[in-house]
Amino acid sequence: SVLVTPLSYKYVYFSDTTNYNTKNFNIPSGKRTLSEVGSLIKVEYASKLSSTASVSTRFSFYTNYHKVEIDWETTFGFELNRYLSINTILHPRYDTAVIAAGDRNAKIQMKELMSFGFAYKFNNIRAKKMPRH
Repeated sequence: SVLVTPLSYKYVYFSDTTNYNTKNFNIPSGKRTLSEVGSLIKVEYASKLSSTASVSTRFSFYTNYHKVEIDWETTFGFELNRYLSINTILHPRYDTAVIAAGDRNAKIQMKELMSFGFAYKFNNIRAKKMPRH
């Protein structure tokens, strides 16, 4: 699916400003909210590659015409057998509003995750109906 919104509104609210640095989210110090107008493009895709492998991806591009946020998450799923599975997630992110201390430009942030899963399905045990007298 593809969603294109040439005019979108972004609103961010922080209820806890003591434990989080609002500057990391482009909110001025002393403020709790961010309100801005921009454009947004979202793309989502999912496919079953085989009976044991699947892939899904979500891509988001937002701009308020001064900064850019790009977020892309791709998940690969593999079923090893009926009990074991593996998921691998790659999640690059680029935000020109977030610049690390000592840097001049924004950098690509990357998060990777690999999970191993165990699943067991219990049979439904139904109580026998009592005969009516």
